[in-house]
Amino acid sequence: MTLSIEKSVSTPSLAVLFIDDEISILRSLQRVFQRKNYQVLFAENATQALTIMAQQFIHVVVSDMRMPQMSGARLLQKIAQIYPHTYRIVLTGYADIESTINAVNLGQINRFINKPWNNAELIVSVEEGLQQVKLLAQNTSLQQKIHEQNKQLKVANDELENTINLRTKQLQIALIRSQNKHKSLEKMLFNFLAITPSIDAEMLKKIGKLAGNIALKLNLSKQEIHDVRVAGLLCQLGLLGLPKNLYQTPYIQLSHAQKNAFLNQVTNVQLILSPAPHLQQISSLISQQFKSLEQASDLGISHQILAIARDYWRYANGLILPKKLSYAEILIEFNKQQGLRYDARLLQLLRDNPELVLEKVNLLGISSKELQEGMILNESIFSENHLLVLAEGHEFTKLSIQKLKQYEQNQKIQLNIAVQQQDDKLPTKTTSQ
Repeated sequence: MTLSIEKSVSTPSLAVLFIDDEISILRSLQRVFQRKNYQVLFAENATQALTIMAQQFIHVVVSDMRMPQMSGARLLQKIAQIYPHTYRIVLTGYADIESTINAVNLGQINRFINKPWNNAELIVSVEEGLQQVKLLAQNTSLQQKIHEQNKQLKVANDELENTINLRTKQLQIALIRSQNKHKSLEKMLFNFLAITPSIDAEMLKKIGKLAGNIALKLNLSKQEIHDVRVAGLLCQLGLLGLPKNLYQTPYIQLSHAQKNAFLNQVTNVQLILSPAPHLQQISSLISQQFKSLEQASDLGISHQILAIARDYWRYANGLILPKKLSYAEILIEFNKQQGLRYDARLLQLLRDNPELVLEKVNLLGISSKELQEGMILNESIFSENHLLVLAEGHEFTKLSIQKLKQYEQNQKIQLNIAVQQQDDKLPTKTTSQ
């Protein structure tokens, strides 16, 4: 005959089964557990116990050690094989302690309690078992969710990889076709970024300009100034195909995985630029732009210039911290990483020369009618929607002057064109009216 305690409320989700061949002990256990908020069942032998467990899931089993036909240790061993997630407790007398310990060591029993038991201790043991089973079930459920999310993530990553591969192939094809047209190629790459809705082309223009200004202030070579300026314009090339939240959300608010994805954008750059050997120095600057000073000790000053120019405007646009910083606030943030991420000499240069970044007035240039062959463009000319029309450093020819005049006529504008002068210290301002 099997005893049970049924609740008057809805059927409880947790169940405990007590097994003992002495009906008086079962009745005693019934009195101890009758007010609990989980289902309590009773069996007089192993056969009854296994029948009950075949009909419903039992979370905790409490069995006497000594029973006829099948001992408690052997029964719990069988339960462990059939129902491995059930928590198993044995009630044992002093004479059975050695065999009980052996059973515990073999993993058949989770816990044993000596007879005569203490009611409070028994209740705590049973409820600890219930809690462990609940946690195990929650863990299993969580693992299943994680497995499902990982499957979904893999699908998303595969789609993202396909998108990146497609964009990479598109750019590689375009680069191969334009390999011998250096200026046109740089213009095409920037404009490819500028027409991407989620890319801030205005910020890229500012990064390129600041990088070029710093390089010019340091009297670097013409080629070095050109390379670091173009690297600034193209520093987000590796973001093409990545989710826009990675570069539109302040860096500090990204998760660890998102930060890694953002920093790993540089792995795409060398692939994209590989068909253009003349851009390899620019490719190297962009693909190694997030290295620390120690890691980049052999990369030269241009790498350090790019890091400062990039992060200055990312701070200014609220893309590192969740607010836009002023010139003074940015310098404070830079000082925190001086010697670690930012070169101390360059930070001092930035402090001493605020005109490098603070645009105050438009400087005068010349009109297209005054242009002459051989003149060098001192600052890039951009359209109203941030497309690059002519890149800084362009040497004017008869044909390019004609094309620029035609552009003004088509757009119904008059450009103020800055060209290099003998005493130029910084590029002059180019605006459209």
